[in-house]
Amino acid sequence: MSDPHYPPSERTPLLENIPALDKSSQISEATSSSSSTTLLDHPDPEGIVRQVGAVHLNFKLFASLLWDSIPGIMGASTTILIIVFPINIVLNIVFVHYTPLGLLGSPYAVSATYWLCFLFLGILTWLSGAHKRNGTWGGLQPLAVLDLGKCLEFLRLALPGILMVGTEWAAFEIVALAAGRLGPTPLAAQSIIMTTDQILNTLPFGIGVAASTRVGNLIGARSSTGAKIAAHTSALLSVVVGSVVMSALLASKDSYGFLFSDDAEVAKLVGKVMPLVASFQVADGLAGSCGGVLRGQGRQHLGALFNIIAYYILALPMGITMAFKYDLGLQGLWIGQVIALFLVGIGEYCVVWLGTDWDWEVQKGIERNKKDATDFDPLPQSN
Repeated sequence: MSDPHYPPSERTPLLENIPALDKSSQISEATSSSSSTTLLDHPDPEGIVRQVGAVHLNFKLFASLLWDSIPGIMGASTTILIIVFPINIVLNIVFVHYTPLGLLGSPYAVSATYWLCFLFLGILTWLSGAHKRNGTWGGLQPLAVLDLGKCLEFLRLALPGILMVGTEWAAFEIVALAAGRLGPTPLAAQSIIMTTDQILNTLPFGIGVAASTRVGNLIGARSSTGAKIAAHTSALLSVVVGSVVMSALLASKDSYGFLFSDDAEVAKLVGKVMPLVASFQVADGLAGSCGGVLRGQGRQHLGALFNIIAYYILALPMGITMAFKYDLGLQGLWIGQVIALFLVGIGEYCVVWLGTDWDWEVQKGIERNKKDATDFDPLPQSN
C-alpha cells in the first residue's frame, strides 16, 4: 500500500521553520520516538520525505531489517516464518523422538528455529535490492556494536518496551502457576484456555505491530494528522476484530473444550470460564493496538506502568483471593485478568486519544533526527 499524500496544511513545518524547544522541555533520549527517523535534507523529486529506519540504531543490519516494514513492506518476516515453520516441526519430531533429549528436545528445536529466523532475515536483507535502490543501508559494520554509547541509547529505548510486553506475559504465567494449585481438572482447563488466548492474542498484537510501524513512520514523515488517523484506525480495527472473536467464543463455549479433551468435567469448566475470556477480547484488542501506538511514539514506559498497576497491584491479588479464599477457583483467577485488561485497554486508549499532542510528537522526532544527523555517518545517496 502506498503512503497517502497529505496536503501541506496537514504537515508540520519543515525543520528550519520550527522554533527551538525550550530548555525546560528538552527531549530525553529515553522517551524519544523509537520508530521515526527521516533523512533530513533528501526529499525525493515528488516531495515525499524518505524514511530509513524504525529504530535508528548503529547496528546497520537491524536497522535494515526494520526498514523493510517502513514503506509498508511487511512480507519479509512472514516469508521467513513460512520457510522455518516446517523446519520447526521436523526439528521437534527429531529431537523429541529420535534423540536422548526427549521432552527437552522441544525447547532446543524452538531455540534453533529462532536462530534460523535471525540468519535467514539477515541473508534476505543482504540480498534484497530495496536498500540498494533507496540507499538505506551502509552494509555490515560489526565494529559498530562496540560503541558503548549507542548500545546504552538502544537499551534506554528497549527496556521500557521489554517491561511493557514482559509484565503482561508474566502475569498470565502467574495465573497458570496458580491454576496448578487448584487441581488436575482446573489445570487441564487452564491449559486449553491459555493455548486459545495465546493464539487469539496474535490478532491484536499484529494490529499493534502495524500501528507501531505506521505511527512511527508518519511521525518521521512529519504528518501529525496522518499519525493521529492511523492511531485511531488501529484502535477501531482492534475493536471490530475483538467483537468478532468474542461472538465466536460465546457461541462455541459449551463445545469448545471437547476439541482438546474428552473429559466432560474439563470441557464443562472450559465452558464456564470461556465467557470471561470472550468478554475481554475487545479490551485486549485496544491494549494491543494502543500499545503499538505508544511504542511508535517512544512512550513504552506508559504501557509498562499501566501493566504493573493493573496486573500486579490490582488484578493478580484480587484474582488469587477470589480463587482460593472465596472458592471461585479458575473463574476467580480469570475475573482478575478481565479487570486488568479492561483497565489497560481503556487506559492506553485514553492516553492515545486525550493524552497525546501529535504536533509535539512530530517535533520530538525532528529533534531526534537533528541529533542523529550529527551522530551517524551519512547514508549513501541513490541516483
